[in-house]
Amino acid sequence: MGEHNYLALLLLPWACRSESGVQDFATATPNRSQAHNLAVASYLEQPANLIVCRCDHASTRAYKGLPDIDYPFHDKIIVVTNCGRLCLGRKKINFSTVFAGQAVGIKEVHDDIWLVSFMDYDLGYFDLETRVLEPLKNPFGPKVLPM
Repeated sequence: MGEHNYLALLLLPWACRSESGVQDFATATPNRSQAHNLAVASYLEQPANLIVCRCDHASTRAYKGLPDIDYPFHDKIIVVTNCGRLCLGRKKINFSTVFAGQAVGIKEVHDDIWLVSFMDYDLGYFDLETRVLEPLKNPFGPKVLPM
């Protein structure tokens, strides 16, 4: 099966749309060429236009966002810059752009060696001399000590 045919099969449920709404996937039987053209056309549409809401009313609850993350057992809370750095005084430590704008907790565990945590997860250590973050092997692994 060619790549374009595979794409058509993946996008066929969205491709079987009509002006009156979404047709039942089981009853829609376009031929291969029509399916491909419809799938590509649907793929080029914005995803928000492809979502069909089955409810008759909008939610009455306002979205308030998530609460601020608190790190009571850490020495400092630092907001990661847009370029993915932790700024500690005049020293900049490359961290990750994934956390841009997020608050992380740092805790000094030894002389100039700091632990970086996000939420309940310890992510790694850095020291102020090298300014390099050394990630933990698996920050999301179990927090149980071996027996």
